[in-house]
Amino acid sequence: MAQKKQELQAQNLELKAKKQKINYTRNMEDMQLWNNPIKVNIDQQVQQRYHHQQQISMFAPQQQQQRQQYVVDPNTGKATNLVDGKHDKTQNVKGHCPVGGCKQLGLFGPIQTVSVNQATNLVDGKHDKTQNVKGHCPELKFKNEFLKSYFQDLKDIYAYSAGSSVQEKEVDNDSKELKDKIEALNEELVIERQIRGAAEATIEHLLGEYTKADAKSHELEAKLAEAQKNLEQQVKERDEKDSELDSELNRLHKRAKQQVQEVQKKDDLEAKYKEVNEKSEQAASRLSGLQQKLDRTRQHANEALKAIDTERQQL
Repeated sequence: MAQKKQELQAQNLELKAKKQKINYTRNMEDMQLWNNPIKVNIDQQVQQRYHHQQQISMFAPQQQQQRQQYVVDPNTGKATNLVDGKHDKTQNVKGHCPVGGCKQLGLFGPIQTVSVNQATNLVDGKHDKTQNVKGHCPELKFKNEFLKSYFQDLKDIYAYSAGSSVQEKEVDNDSKELKDKIEALNEELVIERQIRGAAEATIEHLLGEYTKADAKSHELEAKLAEAQKNLEQQVKERDEKDSELDSELNRLHKRAKQQVQEVQKKDDLEAKYKEVNEKSEQAASRLSGLQQKLDRTRQHANEALKAIDTERQQL
C-alpha cells in the first residue's frame, strides 16, 4: 500500500509538472504573440497613452460641443450636424488622432475608421469573449485591457473629430486584423481550457484512485491492527499456558525429587535392615553354637555328677 501511495503521489507530481510546463509554454507563446507582432515597450505605451489622454483632455470643451452637434451613422460611418438638421454637413470620421492618436502608441499602425456603435459593439462583444483570459495569463489580461482602452479612445476620438475624411479600406483591414487577433486569442483560450479540463479530469481520476487506495490502505491497516491484536492475545494466552505448564512442571519435578529422596531413604533403610538381619542371623548362629556348647557342658557336668554320685555310692 505504501508503494502504491508513492506511485500515486509520483503521478500527481508528474501531472502538476506537465500542467506547469503547458502553462509556461502557453505564457511564452502569449508573450511572443504580444511582443513580436507589435514590438512595443509596455512602459513606453503606458506613458504615451497617459500623455495622449492629457492632450485629449485639453480639447474637452470643444469635444463636448461636437458631441452635442454631431451623431455618427453606424451604416455609413458619417457624422451628421444635429443643430441645423441638415445632412449636407456630413463628414467622414477622422482616421488619425489630432494629437498623434493611437499611432503614437505603436499598437496597430495608422488608426482606421469605424463608427462609434461598431466600435462599441466590437469592444463589448469581443471583450466578453476574452474576459476569462484575465485569470489565466497576466499578459493577455493587460493586452485585453489595453485593447479596451484603445477602443474607448477610438470612440471618443471619432465622436470628437467629425468632419474629416475616412479611408474605408483601412477601417476594414484594421477591423479584420483586430478580429483575427481576438479570434486567435479566443482559440488559444479554448485550447487552454480544453487542456486544463483534460488535466483536471485526469487529476480528478487520480484523486479518485488515490482516495480508493487510501480507503483500502486504511481498511488493510485496520485488518492488520486487528490481526496484530489477535496475535498479541494469542501470544499472551500461550505465555499464560506456558507459565502454567512451567509451574506444573516445577511442581512435578519437586514431587519426583521428593519421591526419589524417599526411594533413596527406603533403599537405605532396606540396606540397614538387611545388615541388621545379617547381624541378627550371625548372633543367632553364635547363640546356637554357645547353646550347643552349653548343652554339651551341661551334659558333661551331669555325667561328671553322675560319676561322682556313683563313686560316692561305691564308697
